[in-house]
Amino acid sequence: MTFLSDVFGRVISEGGNIHLKKNLSGGVADTLSGDIELASHVSRSLVRSGDGEVMANFCESSTLIGKCVRVEHAVSCEIVADEIEAGILEGCMVVAKKIHIHTSDEHRGNENLVTLLIPDLSRFDQLISKLQNDIAEARSQIGDKTQQLDLLKSDSEFAKFLVLAERIKSGTIKITPDQAVNWRKLVEKHAQPFAQSSKLLPALEVLETTVKQAEDEMKVAVHE
Repeated sequence: MTFLSDVFGRVISEGGNIHLKKNLSGGVADTLSGDIELASHVSRSLVRSGDGEVMANFCESSTLIGKCVRVEHAVSCEIVADEIEAGILEGCMVVAKKIHIHTSDEHRGNENLVTLLIPDLSRFDQLISKLQNDIAEARSQIGDKTQQLDLLKSDSEFAKFLVLAERIKSGTIKITPDQAVNWRKLVEKHAQPFAQSSKLLPALEVLETTVKQAEDEMKVAVHE
């Protein structure tokens, strides 16, 4: 909506843009999600964009609310937004996450009051705490399973069997039909510890991957 003459009443939009070429005095310009552009003077008015940008030239004794507010000159105004870009502010109250003021001055003894909103970091603290617990738990399990594997390998015969089994599996060692008979006997002899080690090794790999992923996530969370 575009208005070419002065506005003294209410301009309400359900989501479109509002463009006022002339003055807004004692009125309201309100849109749910569109942008609002105020080319001339705004006085004693409410200007609000629920999820859009407010662009104003000169505002006095008014309230400006938006996702982003850009104003050339504001006097005795209240401005609330995620981001505020202001040329000259005199005696205003501004609240935002990101604020850039080129010139700040008082108006009739009233200084500018600037409030910078700090983002809520509690969810990052909770995430980091959870990741630290996950890493500690995974490392504890890695220690337990490594100890179990070392205990199995402490049997020198079984340790030699594992080395031989790996070489046969990879094809480094070829066995003859006669040797195959003795090999099957060795397999039967070490079947139980071999089954245990076969479960432990993949479990260790999964746990180590879990630790690596959790550490990477924690680095990202710390830097955000």
